[in-house]
Amino acid sequence: MSDPPNKFRVAICGGGIGGLTLAFALSKSPDIGVDVYEAASQFTEVGAGIGLWWRTRQVLKALGLEEDVARLLTFTPNEDRVAFPGRVRRDVRYLIGADGVKSIVRHGMLREAAAEVQMQSWDNEAAELRSLIEPRFSGVFCYRALIPAERLSRISPQHSVFSSHVMYLGKNQHIIAYQVSRGRFINFVAFEDHPDEEGTHFEGAWVSDADPTYVSDLFHGWDKEVSDLVQCLHDLKIIRWVINALATLPFFAFGKVAVLGDAAHAMTPFMGAGAGEAIEDASILAALLSHPLATRDTASQVLGIYSSIRQPLTTEVGRRSRANGEHFGLRRIRPDASPSQLQEVVKNIQDNFDQVSETDAAQDMQRAMELLQAELTA
Repeated sequence: MSDPPNKFRVAICGGGIGGLTLAFALSKSPDIGVDVYEAASQFTEVGAGIGLWWRTRQVLKALGLEEDVARLLTFTPNEDRVAFPGRVRRDVRYLIGADGVKSIVRHGMLREAAAEVQMQSWDNEAAELRSLIEPRFSGVFCYRALIPAERLSRISPQHSVFSSHVMYLGKNQHIIAYQVSRGRFINFVAFEDHPDEEGTHFEGAWVSDADPTYVSDLFHGWDKEVSDLVQCLHDLKIIRWVINALATLPFFAFGKVAVLGDAAHAMTPFMGAGAGEAIEDASILAALLSHPLATRDTASQVLGIYSSIRQPLTTEVGRRSRANGEHFGLRRIRPDASPSQLQEVVKNIQDNFDQVSETDAAQDMQRAMELLQAELTA
């Protein structure tokens, strides 16, 4: 028996948070075939954790994933290049790149778009598209470690981290710390800013071991609570992460190819929104692909609608994340700033977080469905 006329297959490149969310959502549609391609041989934990704002929890609830979210969040975007010559099914109608910041799908999509633009003799526009393919160094190094809570308690039993999340801000450096593993560990995350290197290509490993002494020396002379934290680092494993990000892509889809998550909008971590944005991408894209109007013949239009909804939203979140990074590193104020100026920094940070936590993902979904209906029934 032949497939129904509107049945198609979707190939998802990447089994991270965005790719698996998309696959799960599409699995609810019996007339869509889904193949997930992942380079890693097994799923492992990467990174220090992710943030889930109200918008993202709203999306997960709509997908029926509330009870499974803890299991789902052990998966993280894969950052290795993925290649599968000869292994993608020939009948795939949609190719979705969820393959992380080093996305090979983005690479191919933008090169194809640039080639088409160049055929129109728009050489500058083609060059601009090609310049967006590779991620750039954000100018930020991140140092992560897990401090045994007992170790900190011995030298500072009343430390603020035992009662709340804490953040310590300084010029081009800051620290975030909070309890994890039911209070057994303190998640220590320190940032070192090099604003003059933002936008460059970083040469070297993106993830490597760091010297505890070097990290401690970064915060020499800081507040006693900071000194107590870094004193606990002396024999711990510290991982240095090079924070790379993408310049703003003008679109997330071209032809029958689309990208989501870090493959589309890898951003700095200062909104705690990267994983949440990938989940929102997947939710919108799955709803569009599952609609009866999404067929073999409407692939380009459907993916274009996804792009038109998600590109402006993620661009704004990325902009606010970069702004928060500047605020955390006190880059927008003078060393002799007054208390009122420091309060203004706090207000600006809170305003940026409010933009993510107070807007409504359901309204974006409604806009996407209305746009699909309008464009494909006109």
